[in-house]
Amino acid sequence: MRMFVLITAIMIAGCTPYSYEQATQSPPQDLSKEGFSEKITVKDGPLEDKAEINTLYGFRSFNTSGEVWNDNFLRAYIDKSTGRTTYQVYDVIYMKDWSNFYQVNYLSSGDLKSKPLLKISSDVISCSYISEYGCTLREDVAWSVDRNLLERIASTYTTVADRATWEYKLKARTGSDENRMFFAAEVAALLEAVDSYKSSNGLN
Repeated sequence: MRMFVLITAIMIAGCTPYSYEQATQSPPQDLSKEGFSEKITVKDGPLEDKAEINTLYGFRSFNTSGEVWNDNFLRAYIDKSTGRTTYQVYDVIYMKDWSNFYQVNYLSSGDLKSKPLLKISSDVISCSYISEYGCTLREDVAWSVDRNLLERIASTYTTVADRATWEYKLKARTGSDENRMFFAAEVAALLEAVDSYKSSNGLN
């Protein structure tokens, strides 16, 4: 009888509709402004003329192998002598065929805006020995964004429950366009971190 119960339990476990290795899952992420603030990265030092503040670790999606996939984040560069600050969006895109992204489209105060993309790098990540599976390719691009737009996006954040987002599109020359978004909470956290750094260092 005990043997029958054991075999039945094993059979039921084997038929579970979902089973996974924990390492392949995206970890729980705090999508509140406070959660993003805790993951802000500041790159600075006495021999640096500019400080970098970014949201690289704020929100990350993972593939089935537990690797970061199709990431995007914000960067701010603060001139330590003048306080002048520039802002940038950084995008990492994975694909099977080269897309050659060249332009970003987004809405600003209801108007459609476009900007050229700065190509950072392009790499062949891996190729399968089975020709039908092809290769995994990566393109890194960046583009500048002004403070006024970021402030408008940040102002739409109320609580973590509303999940307010801002969307944009990366235009491709030879492949598929890529739709992207930021949580307003992430934008708000970045701006607060920039203002805090400048205040602490006597910068306007």
